[in-house]
Amino acid sequence: MAASSPGQLYNMAVAELSKYVGDKATDSSVPEHLQGRAFTNYLTTMFFATHSTDRIGSWKAREMRTLCAALDALRTGSLPRLADLLVQRLKACETAITTGDPEAASQLELIPRQDIGLTSIEERRVARRATLVDRKLKNT
Repeated sequence: MAASSPGQLYNMAVAELSKYVGDKATDSSVPEHLQGRAFTNYLTTMFFATHSTDRIGSWKAREMRTLCAALDALRTGSLPRLADLLVQRLKACETAITTGDPEAASQLELIPRQDIGLTSIEERRVARRATLVDRKLKNT
């Protein structure tokens, strides 16, 4: 089917996907990155609800999130975003293999960390820096 009718498998997946999550837009300060997140919504609300990220592993979960974000970008016609997502994932895989540090490699990817909570990543960074400064001051 893939050779005789390119895109048909993708269209079938989109049709199946709409049965589960539809294609609701998500509000954001960067709407072009979040509009039409059907694949990502399915992954986070349906798939991860049944298959926990602890069970499948953080590296595989990030890979799936990247693939869903790429498919969402393709679906909305955001080809530059799609290219950026894929090339950064390739760089992350390359870095993880060459350095042996998948956590550092994940910093190259464009998908956000999947920490659950109200505290933003930037707030956590500020808190972490403040904690390190406090420790240094206490030790001097």
